[in-house]
Amino acid sequence: MLDLYELEQFVAFAELGTLSRVAEKFHISTPAITRSCTPAPLWKLLPKLNAEYPGMMVSSVICQNEEVLAALKDGSCDIGILPFPLKNSFKEINGFNFLLRTELGFWDTLCREKMPASKFLVQTDSEAHVTFYITKCSPK
Repeated sequence: MLDLYELEQFVAFAELGTLSRVAEKFHISTPAITRSCTPAPLWKLLPKLNAEYPGMMVSSVICQNEEVLAALKDGSCDIGILPFPLKNSFKEINGFNFLLRTELGFWDTLCREKMPASKFLVQTDSEAHVTFYITKCSPK
């Protein structure tokens, strides 16, 4: 649940543009502000993952981009969310799991045709913003 202090941090992030500036304003470390501001997208994503994989335990970790990419490459995570698109061919990323928006038009069809071994979680909330997460699903 979001408390007033976290809400103030979200507002500061919208105003200041970076988490390091927010941390400076609130006189706390950047990792501390990152932990309080970035999990918001998981509030909607994790319940959807739990519904999609009822026999699995879903957990998440906040990481740096490089850690997310390494975990995707070595297979130690099932879903990685990054603030930028991967610059690979469809062949290289076929088999990974992806978060897709509903308003993709032809892109949705193209992704599903070019990556038949991949699984897609569809994000229907246009207001939800995602950033730097690794999600690991493992048997309960």
